[in-house]
Formats: sequence, C-alpha cells, structure tokens
Amino acid sequence: MRTFPLLLTLLAPLVAQAAETPCEASDVAVEVVEGGILEAKTTRMGTNLQLGLSGVECGPALEAFRAVYAEFDRVEQLVLVDGDAPLAKLNAAAGGDPVPVPAELLQLVATAVDFAEKTQGAFDPTFAAMSELWRFDGSEQVPSDAAIDAARARVDFKKLRIDREKKTLQLTEAGMRVELGGIAKGYAVDRAVALLRKHGVERFVLRSGGELFVSGDPGGGHRRVGVPDPRGEGAPFALVDVRDRAINISTDGQRFFLKDGVRYHDKIDPETGRPATRSRAVAVVSARSATFSTRHSS
Repeated sequence: MRTFPLLLTLLAPLVAQAAETPCEASDVAVEVVEGGILEAKTTRMGTNLQLGLSGVECGPALEAFRAVYAEFDRVEQLVLVDGDAPLAKLNAAAGGDPVPVPAELLQLVATAVDFAEKTQGAFDPTFAAMSELWRFDGSEQVPSDAAIDAARARVDFKKLRIDREKKTLQLTEAGMRVELGGIAKGYAVDRAVALLRKHGVERFVLRSGGELFVSGDPGGGHRRVGVPDPRGEGAPFALVDVRDRAINISTDGQRFFLKDGVRYHDKIDPETGRPATRSRAVAVVSARSATFSTRHSS
C-alpha cells in the first residue's frame, strides 16, 4: 500500500529512472514514474491536469493523452461565459426570454440544478452573481454587508428555468448569472474516464486540481490519498483508499487572506454570502466526479 499526499505529488518519480522518456512527442511530455506508469502533466481549465497510465504502450498512451486533453478543451468551450457562448447569451438575457442552448449544456445545467436541490442550495449554479464580490488577488477587501445582501438576492437556482422539450434555459430575474465552474471540471473528469476506458485503458490515475479518479490498480497497487490539513505542515490528517472511484477534496487553505484576525477564504456559503465556517477540509468519494464537484460549499 502506497501513500500519495494529494497536494504534494500524485505519483513520485523513480530516482533510478533513466532521464529519457519512453515516448517522444512534441505535444505531450511523458515520463515514467513509480510502477512503470506513463505520466503526462499539463494545464487545462485553469488548473493542473495529471494523467498516469499503467500497462499501456507508447503509441496507445499518446493517443489516450491527446484524447483526454481534447476532451477537457471541449468541455471548457462548452461552459464558457464570455463572447457569444451560450451561457454568455443566457446571462445577458437574464430577466428576459428563454435562450436556446446545446443539449449537452442543458443536461449539465440540469445536473447542477439537481445537485442544488439535493444540497438545499449549498451548491448553486446561479452563485455567479456573487462571485465578483470576493477577490483573493492580494487586495484583501471584505465586501460590505449591503453589497453581500444585494448580491445574495440575485442567487436562486429556483429562478433558473429549464425547458427540455424546447432545449432552452431562462433566468427569470435581471442581474442573475449562471456559471458552471463548480461542476465543469468534475464533468470533464467523468468524460475523460469514459474516453480512457473506450481506448481500452483500465488502470490509470487522473487528477484535475482537487478532482481525482483512480481506476484499477495503476502501478500494481491501491492508491491511498492524503486529505491535507490546511493548518498543518503539509502532512495529511486523513488517508483514504481509492479504487474505481472519484475523490473530490476541497479545503479553505488554497485561496484566502487574513484580516483583523479573521480568515477569509473562497469557499463561500450562498446562504450567508460569506466564507463557510463549518469545515476546514472536505473529501467526498463517489462513483463519478461531477456528482459532488462543487467549489462553493464546504
């Protein structure tokens, strides 16, 4: 049984491994890590993406890496909220008429709304109306109570209407906005897992930020994932065995600032409009990643 703290490295390189990689490609950088796993790292959807494949030859591995990268890029385009993207048009039309959207996007929004219902609004895809209030760019500005209350009034997933027959979405009040950042990476992970298995890859580790999926026994053993303590020194405070499952880890220690002795972080509770206070870290293990992929609850 091996231990892999999530915030340090997913797969530790073999010190004795030769410098040359077994796969040479201009668009994919591959190295061999523990257990003979072929691993590639890149950046997709604004976060680090790591994929390790076990028991796969160079050629099929490169095809699998490229397929995963392309799928992450495709999902990122699907959920864009600027330009002439469907969600941008939906947000611009808030308070007005329904907006037609692609069937896949409609289903993803429906999944987000379903999760909002199950969590009683702890996760809310209309939270975007409040997201501009809290910034973690070094300015250390705490929004006023009035600004928070005004923004909270525009957050309500029940005012997001879905018409499956007409394939339209509608925000019933002006000033509302939808963003899917809390579920999009999890959805991309699920899509990538399906693609890998379609390519015949059954033993792999896929990580996108705090989203992790372990399939089979990559490298010949189970994966024990460390849940970090945001107030600790890097050592995990809990270990979770993961196999053929997704694990989503969220902490209050990644984007935060301290002001007047108070810790403000980016896990905002939609009910209060302020940083959540019940937990420092949360880890959820499930069959699929998108089911529990949320940035705004804690």
